Amino acid sequence: MYNGSRIAAVNQQPPELVHVTPPPGPQWVTPTPKSRPEVAELFGSLVRDIMTRKVTTVEPTDTLRFAATLLSQKGISGMPVVAAEGRVVGVLSEKDILRTLKDKAGLGLPGGLFELILEPAPARQKDLLTRCRATLDEVRVATAMTAPARTVHPDSPSVEAIREMTAARVNRLPVIERGKLVGIVTRGDLLRLSQTAY
Repeated sequence: MYNGSRIAAVNQQPPELVHVTPPPGPQWVTPTPKSRPEVAELFGSLVRDIMTRKVTTVEPTDTLRFAATLLSQKGISGMPVVAAEGRVVGVLSEKDILRTLKDKAGLGLPGGLFELILEPAPARQKDLLTRCRATLDEVRVATAMTAPARTVHPDSPSVEAIREMTAARVNRLPVIERGKLVGIVTRGDLLRLSQTAY
């Protein structure tokens, strides 16, 4: 039986393809998304993969002046406190030093710190500065440090370090293996890792 619609469909020609040339000038390029292994790097890595191995430390018997000078020279905000036998007994941060200056020298924060910088009252500022310097010379690290130290094992997943820092509200974790300090992991280390993953 004659089927006109079927013949018409067979004889129908495919539409002509038209090639469009993009206009001259810079073109927007869609960035290639990270592959699954790269995105998983943050969650699949271990602490030993991201930790800093060369660690700046102080001893409990060091003065706060020595510790503050070390923090300034190294450009860091905190460091482990290590006893003579190599055991980590605490962590000292800029926050610990400022808290000690507030308690023992009367440095009110942030107002007192601004007073030292802006010099609104020279006589009062000189007295406060004298007390702060005396405190840095007299107080030992053992008095100001946070103890016991929150630590992490080098074979722990990096996400465990993130959870520990978040829960304890700290910015660094000494890395301990067999009772010895082998590194330190900081929020900066974790931030750099997350930036490479995304």
